[in-house]
Order: sequence, then structure tokens, then C-alpha cells
Amino acid sequence: MTTVRSAHPTGLRRSLAVVATLLLLVAGRARAMAAEDAAGAEFFEKNIRPILAENCFSCHSALKGKHKGGLEMDSKPALAKGGDSGVVIKPGEPDKSPLITAVRYVDKDMEMPPDGKLKNEQIKLLEQWVKMGAPDPRSATVVASGPAKLVSPPLEKGREFWSFKPMTHPTPPAVKAQAWVKSPLDRFVLARLEAAGMQPAPEIDKRGFIRRATFDLLGLPPTPQEVDAFLADASPKAYDTLVDRLLAAPQYGERWGRYWLDLVRYSDSNGLDENLAYGHAWLYRDYVVRAFNADKPYDRFLTEQLAGDLLPPAKDNQQLVDQITATGFQVLGPKMLAEHDNEKLVMDVVDEQIDVMGKAMLGLTLGCARCHDHKFDPVPTKDYYALAGIVKSTAILGNQGGLAKWNEHDVASVEQIRAAETWKSDAKKRQEALDATSAAAQREVVEALRARTADYLLAAGAVTHDGIAVEAEAFARGNLRIDSSTYGSADTTIVHTAAGGQQFAEYDLTVPSAGRYLLEMRYAAGEERGMRVLVGGTVAITDAFKPTTGGFSAKEQAWRDIGEITLPAGKAVLRFERDGAIPHLDKFVLHALGANGAPPTTPGGLDAGVLRSWSTFLGRGHSDRFLAVWNAYAKVPADAFAAKSAEIADKLEKSPESAVSPLALELLKPAPPASRAELAERYQAWIAGLEVLTSVDLAVEAKDANNAKKAKRKKSKQDKDAKEGANEKEAKELSALQHVLFAAGGPLFLDGAALEARFPDAVKKQLTDERAALAEMEKSKPAPFDRAMSVNDQNIVDVPVHIRGSTQNLAATKEPRGFLHVTDNLVKPLAIPEKSSGRLELAQWMTSAEHPLTARVMANRIWLGHFAEGLVRTPSNFGLRGELPTHPELLDWLARNFQEHGWSIKALHREIMRSSAYRMASAYREDYATKDPENRLLWRQNRHRLEAEPIRDSILVAAGRLDLTIGGSLLDTKNGDYVTNDQSNNKARYSELRRALYMPIIRNAMYDLFTAFDYSDPSVPIEKRPSSTIPHQALWLINSPFAVEQSGAFAERVAKLHPDDERAQVAEAYRIAYGRPAAPTELDRALKYLASVRALSTAPPAVGGTMGFKPTVASTLRPLQSLCQILIASNEFLYID
Repeated sequence: MTTVRSAHPTGLRRSLAVVATLLLLVAGRARAMAAEDAAGAEFFEKNIRPILAENCFSCHSALKGKHKGGLEMDSKPALAKGGDSGVVIKPGEPDKSPLITAVRYVDKDMEMPPDGKLKNEQIKLLEQWVKMGAPDPRSATVVASGPAKLVSPPLEKGREFWSFKPMTHPTPPAVKAQAWVKSPLDRFVLARLEAAGMQPAPEIDKRGFIRRATFDLLGLPPTPQEVDAFLADASPKAYDTLVDRLLAAPQYGERWGRYWLDLVRYSDSNGLDENLAYGHAWLYRDYVVRAFNADKPYDRFLTEQLAGDLLPPAKDNQQLVDQITATGFQVLGPKMLAEHDNEKLVMDVVDEQIDVMGKAMLGLTLGCARCHDHKFDPVPTKDYYALAGIVKSTAILGNQGGLAKWNEHDVASVEQIRAAETWKSDAKKRQEALDATSAAAQREVVEALRARTADYLLAAGAVTHDGIAVEAEAFARGNLRIDSSTYGSADTTIVHTAAGGQQFAEYDLTVPSAGRYLLEMRYAAGEERGMRVLVGGTVAITDAFKPTTGGFSAKEQAWRDIGEITLPAGKAVLRFERDGAIPHLDKFVLHALGANGAPPTTPGGLDAGVLRSWSTFLGRGHSDRFLAVWNAYAKVPADAFAAKSAEIADKLEKSPESAVSPLALELLKPAPPASRAELAERYQAWIAGLEVLTSVDLAVEAKDANNAKKAKRKKSKQDKDAKEGANEKEAKELSALQHVLFAAGGPLFLDGAALEARFPDAVKKQLTDERAALAEMEKSKPAPFDRAMSVNDQNIVDVPVHIRGSTQNLAATKEPRGFLHVTDNLVKPLAIPEKSSGRLELAQWMTSAEHPLTARVMANRIWLGHFAEGLVRTPSNFGLRGELPTHPELLDWLARNFQEHGWSIKALHREIMRSSAYRMASAYREDYATKDPENRLLWRQNRHRLEAEPIRDSILVAAGRLDLTIGGSLLDTKNGDYVTNDQSNNKARYSELRRALYMPIIRNAMYDLFTAFDYSDPSVPIEKRPSSTIPHQALWLINSPFAVEQSGAFAERVAKLHPDDERAQVAEAYRIAYGRPAAPTELDRALKYLASVRALSTAPPAVGGTMGFKPTVASTLRPLQSLCQILIASNEFLYID
């Protein structure tokens, strides 16, 4: 094998190397500036020009003869010049730019536009634009504003541009150095080099090839064993065999799927205003990995993503999953979910989708045509809105009221869904039958109990005064917050969480007699917040107040039995405490219990449990509006009852409705009661007229309330009569009374074992049998389906041109759904059915063999993945503002080859990787670099740094800890919950040892490794990862806990392989890290380094210094750990030749 060596002396060679490095830096900066210019131009055309045209040109336009303040804004030179007061923009400094000051409305003497402030999002766009340096692609020529005048090039002229011309069938050219040609594509490269008087670089050695190929296809380094096997394979097919093995590896789909995920702005969260978890996005990511591994034809791959739901029924379950999850491509984008302007939200989502589709699949900046004809490419605004009709006819948003959501579907076949629905229907019928049996028996029990309401009232009234009632805010000691305005009210003062840490309240009680007491608390809780109850410092109840009541507001305050406690006679201290937030506490009552757990007195014939319910209910010390009449008379002695009855009735009738229900006042008619017994009989007659609310009825109500639906329980006869009499107020009062009596905490509330114990034996057996049948049926319940982000057709609409992109300014006619007319001469326009969105036809148009863009764009991306630069170096912009192809005939040959091999991506990999062009070394030549500093003629391979994911994965490979499990999610945040806000933490599991592909992508809160190594904004398509060299990267490799921990594992790995042989350990570390043996000088230098570190490690540490080592390995391995960390931080580890 030939190698390239310099003939220059060492000193001169070093000087030339410095100059060459500077030239490369300049060239790299030039490329970066070109990319920045293109991005800036797109940002201006899409966001800034419409704002200026709509709000500024009426007063500041040369074309319109408006020069207020000497300022013109309709050309780049005029805007840069400024007006009578000087410049209005200071690029890069929005806070110092008068234009920004004016639009912010912070200076009353300088507010623009004068007739009203811009929208906040418009101001933010202007600020961002100035911060970017105020890029402005306009020339000195002034053009008129408005979509009718901002015209794209005529279609005929646009079709003359290379990317809109038909793909050719080029014949590989003749070359002189025939021996160099291993693939027809080599001829295209070599012909250009020979024409320039240049030769290709020598072939890379086999070690270099396997390292390059393995990273290219798998994103992982080859193992030492794989390197040895490849070196030992002397067969002519060794290279092809290697490539085939790599393409068959499951890690291939992870590597190349990552490129596609970049293009389609994959993320596991929404970002923007409401950063909610895309909890099911991983299904799309896994679909992409499967598609690349299966070598799914690219035309099918695109079709499934655009219209998988519109394809014929799937032949098998996996195809079904693919067709549903693939359309998640259209849902992944960021969305302003809290946008109040619904139409603007929809059209912003439409624009985002068109923009991504255009860049990823067609290599066009279609979003620039939203507000006016594309300034550079043959894309009229009408074509944009023809596409917009297709996207708007597609359900991307799941709902658009309030906080919007995204669309999702069950990943299941029609048959599977039908089977699940059948099972659900059958189970529902069985449950309803069981509920009906239980409810009927419950009504009979309650009917019998309420028939003796008068007896229970009289008996309970005799024992209720043994209760101890306490307001929660009356604590003697504590740190709870007293609230009578936010969660409490003027009538209901509550206590709740104050600062962080343990919350507590202590109450000094005077107990009339020692014994068992029932604790009841009135509280509100929207989530479980169990508290401890202590008596005299000893825990009596460990999980009090745990059941939720539906929320934390005053209206959700409810009484609950907490449990029984033992109190001593006399002074006692009762304490409630919890480590963390507590429920909202209103008041509590302690009821003395008899020896059998019932009230002290249980008159014969009454149910002890129900009597206890009545006594605790009446003894709570709260003013129930329905029992207010009874409570008012309860303490009146029997011998004074008749005399005081009228006086009490008069006071009650004058009470506000908030204290006494108007229905309860009817109990005082036709005359006040003459005795407590008479009042009890009136209550009994009143309650007897109500329909019983069973636990089944209450469960239905709760479910309906949770679903924010109108309650569907059966209405009582009185309720219906009131409705029929249009007395809705009375109906609500009767409903409320039902809940007071029959709902949880009410005296007639019976549930669970306490209820069924009162059922007849025959009913008990029937319920047991029905539950057994339901339990048996539960065993055959279909497993829940995965939910995938996906789309479907919705209301089919055509969309009019939105003048300057505004949803408030529409053209008179709608644009029929359709495609880009610039291709009509090549691709026959397809008719879109009236009742279809047109997505399937869009996919067919895009994947037509004669489409001038689709195959070219993807072939260029595959080339980019192997050469670090595309033949078109703006891979997502094949328009007039993009770069021209360096080898246009080669690009067409690759695109045609791609199509002719069934749109097989793997076939194109094989063609490229067997070529001599791919196998070139990255050897540098000064004379060639002078002629072609950016290597556009492909005289050598492009050396490049690995992206963030392969860097992390390679470190784990070196440590022997990489988990190669495929698929699944590492985001523990529930779908639709916030991933980043004040109430939640980022629950992404970045500490997992899986491939970095599976690390969650959280918009606005990226994993630190990703941000350090140039992972761009995942809210927009990423055509190619930038590659910077900044101190933060070196610091991450030196100081991050991940790098320190894995270098320790790396050291442990090599020490275990070669115990007690330090030289062998170093040699093994080099083989693992670099895929090559260490040179003798490297071994000697490394051993000296270990010795020096070991000496320093045993020396007394300097003040505050510990050599920077973290205790991740034994002290004897720390020098080796340090060496391993140097290896993984080196350029040879991070770069591919």
C-alpha cells in the first residue's frame, strides 16, 4: 500500500501544518457562515418580511413614497441606513436597537406602529432577528408588498434550475486510471480529479476501514476481536462480507434511524409554552429503527409516514403497527398548545408540518411561501395553500379547546378493536346486572332503616353531646397556614401546608371521660396525603385523612371517619403531622364510643351501626342546612319545648339560605312542632319521600363528574316533579339533601361489608356467583393496546391564501388541494378524491420515479452519511439559495441507482462502500488543499468528529457496559404530563446504560451531553449536526460524572483481563479505545505516566486537592483510570479518518 509522506524538514512541516490548520478553520468558518446566511434568509422571509409589510411599509416605503422620519424599510440598504434620528437596528443587540424599543412600547415618545402594539410573538420574532444579526436577503431593488406582488420565479424559468430538471441517466465517464475504479461511481469522482490534474488519496488501511465502516453503519467502534477477524480475512470478498455483516446488525437501524429522527424533529416532549411529555413518541422512533433494519423501500417508508392510515388493510400485525405509528411523523412537532386563537394554532401546526415535510423529503424551504410567493424558488403561495388544505384536512391535534392535545390512536387492527369492544360490552352488562342486584338489595335495607328515622333522631340526639368538636385552626402549637380566602372562605376557615418540611398541629383537649373515641374529620384532598395522629406523643393512627375527596377547594370538603383512638380523662394532647404537603383541614369531632364500638346507649330494635352514624353525624358540630332545624331544637329541654318552639321557628325563618335550607323550613309548617318527637316524625315523613341514592348511583355520579359530564343518576320523584314544574332550585336542594343523607359521611350511607351483611342470604349468594363469573371473564380480557401518536382524515377542506400569512385576512377563493405545479411537466398531477385529505396522493406524487427531488435528496443524504458532506452541501435546501451539487451527474446516477434497486437504502450503502472513493484515506496534501480547500473534488475522505450519541456509546463500549437492548422508553413522565415546570422534575433516565438513541429528547431541557456536543434544536429539522470545538466539550470529558465513572469501569475491565501486568493493561486499553495496538513509544510513555500519577497519588495531598479523582474505583486503579480517561478524551477516539 502506498502512503503519502512530506518531503519537508520537521520544522517546516510543522509550520505548514499550522498554516493548513488555519486554512481549514477559515474554510470551516466560511461554510458555517454560508449555512448561517441561508438560515437567516429563511428566517427573514418566513417571519420578518410579513411583519414589516403588514405594519411598517404604509409609512416607511420607497415604493409607496412614504418616508416618515426619513426612514424607509422596504430594502436592506435603506433599513440599515436608518432615518433622521440615526440607525434603527444594531445587529446582535436588540436592547440597543431603537426599532425594538419602539415596538416594545416602553418609551411613550417612540411607540411603533402608532396605531397599536404588535402581538407579543411578533415582538419576540423581531428581537430574535436582531439578535441573529438582522439577516436580510433583500437587495437594493424595492419590491411591492403583498402576496400578489412578491412573486416567485415563473414556473418555466424555475424548471431550468438543476434540481427541478428531470433526473438524467448519466453514463459513467471514461477515466485514465482504470485500476482505481471499483464501482461506476468512482468514474464520476476520478474524472473530475483527472480534469483538475489531481489524484485520489491512497486507500485507507484495513484497520482504518473497519473502524470507519463500523461507525458509519452502526455508530459504534469495532471490537478488537472484530478487527482481528477482518485483518485475518484475506479473501477478495472480505470488504463486502464486512459491510453485509454490519448492515445485518440490529444496531444499523439505530444508527441510520437517528439521522432520520433528526430530520423529522423527533422529541419526547412538546416544548414551547406547554412542555408536556410525548409519552408515546418512542413508538415512532422504534418504527424508524425497524424500517431501516428491514430495508423498507424508501418510497414505502415515505408513504407510510404521510398516509399509512389510508393504505389498504395490513396483511399482518407488524404491518398494521407500522402503518399506524408511521404517521406519528406528522404529530411530533412543537405546538403552542395554550394558544387562544384556535385558527392560528391550526395554521401554525399546518405550517410546521409543511416546513418539515418540505425540508426532510423534498429538500425545499416550503415554509417561506406561507406569507407570500417564495422569494427564490418556483413555489407560489397558491401552491403552499394547496398543500395546506391537505394538512388541514388531517387530524394532527386531538382537541382544540382550552389546552390543546395531539392526536393518538390505538395500535390495533379493526378485528382486535372489535373484539375488545365486544368483551368490554359483555363485561359492562355483567357488571350492570351485579350492580342492579346490589342496588335493589341496598334500597330495601335503607328503606327499612329510614322508616325509623324518627327513632334514630331521638336516640342519637340523646348521646351526641358527649362529642368534642374542634375547629382545625384552633391548634395550640403548629406551623400550618390558616386560610379563609384562597381555599377557605369567610364561612369556612381551613388550615393547609405552609412551608416545606414536616407539617404539624397540636390541640390541647379536655376529655370528659377516658375511653375509646371515634375521630371524624372534615377535610378536602385531591390526592392521597395520609397524616399521622398522635395522642400524648404516641402514634395512634398511621395513615389518617388518606382517602381523597375530589379536590382541594372548599366545595370538596367532606366528612370522613378516620378511626378510633383511646383518650385519657382530663387533659390530652392530640397531634396531626406529616412530612410534606397535607390535606386541607376544616374541623374534627371526637365521639365517645361504648364497649361494643356503638354509641353509649342503643335503644332496643335499632341498628347499632346506623345509630352510631346518626349520632356522629349530628354531633359533628357543623351547621348542616338541612338538619339546621333539628339542631336548633335539639338542646331545648322537653319541658320548655312547647314554650320556645315558636321563638325558635321565628329565628330559623329569618336565617339566610346559607344557614337553613328553604326545604327544611317547610318542616315548621303549618305550625312549629310541639315536641321533639313531633319534629322527628316530620323529618321521617320528609326523608321517606326521597329516592334512595345507592353506592352504585354514587359511583356513576363520581365517574360522570370525573369525565366532566352531566350526572346521569336516576332522579328522585320530587326532583322530576320540580323539573317539570320548572323549579330547578328546589330540584337542586332535594338532590343536595339526598347527598347529605345517603353519600359518604351521611347517616344512611352504607357500603362494603357493612352493607352486604344486612342483605338476605339468597342475595348474598347471588352476588357471590355473579362476582365469580365476572372474575372468570376478567381472565379473558384483551391486553390494553399501545397508543401511538398518529393522524387520520378529518373535515376535508380547501384553504384560501392567507394574505401575509394572517388568519384574519383571507383571499376570496379557496385553493384546491394539490401539489407543487413546478413538477407538472414531469409528474402527472393526481386527482384528489373529494372526501379524502389527499395525503395518499401526495405520497404517490412525491415517490413518482420522475419526481426531480425525492430520490436526489435521499441519495445525497446517504452520501453525506459516508463522506461527512453531501454532494449538495445544503442537504435540506435544493432550491436557489442552496448550494449547487459538486458532482451533479454522480448525484443523478446515485438517485437512479437508488430507484432501480427498489429504493433500497442498504443497496446504496453497498454501492458506495465498495467504491474506491469511499476507501480513500483522509491524508492531507498541501498542494491539493490550496487548489480545493473544502475537498469539493473529493481528493480524500473527510475527517470528522463523532456526534454526541456515538461518543457516549463508544465510551460505554470501552467500559464494557453498553446495554444493547433495542426499543422502549426511558421517560417515566406520564403521557401528557409536564416534563419541565415548577411542579415536576425531568424524569428522563439519562443514567441508563442503553444506547444514546434511547435517551429522551426533552425540548428546552436537553441532556447535558447532547448540548455539549452540538445536538441542535430538536424543534426544527436537523439536516446535519454541526461540529464545534469548544472548551465545554473537553471539560465534559474530564469532569462529568459519566466520563469519570465509565473511565473507572474501563480501567477495571482491562485490569481484570490482565491482572498484575500493567504493560498488557495499557496495550489492551489502546486496542479497545483505538482499534489498533499501541506503538512502543506510546506504551513507554503511558507506563511512565502511570508511575508519575501513582507517585503523586501517594504523596500528601495539597490543600484542597485530591488529584481530581472521584471514588469510583479502588485507589490502586486510579492511575489506570486517569489514563483511560485520557484515551477517551483524545482526538483519535473522537474522530473518524
